[in-house]
Amino acid sequence: QPRSRGLGDVYKRQAHLRRMRRVYVRRQAHLIEALSPARGLLDIQPEPSGMHLCIPLRPELAKRMTDQDISAKAQNQDLRIGALSAHSVLPDKPQALLLGYAAFDDDVLSEAGARLARMISTIE
Repeated sequence: QPRSRGLGDVYKRQAHLRRMRRVYVRRQAHLIEALSPARGLLDIQPEPSGMHLCIPLRPELAKRMTDQDISAKAQNQDLRIGALSAHSVLPDKPQALLLGYAAFDDDVLSEAGARLARMISTIE
């Protein structure tokens, strides 16, 4: 027979969720800051919740390279970046990068974000 959860279990779960929300907000901020040199090419906006960022390509960049091209180029540099268009069934596929940040510490996110920003800034 399943054990019913007491109030202590509920409070522990709520405390864990509050703590993780703060961690994810901080990690997202580190990633956004590291990507800031590429703001002219990426529409970087913070998300109010979640563990991923969906970052649309600005038209200037989308004319030169697709999100899937950027994802492949990033993969060659040991960066795992998702492409939103790979998940779309629309005829005019949205061009955006999918970046997960939940599983990485601040230093890793800062370094990877800076590498991605440098890579994107050099796309001609």
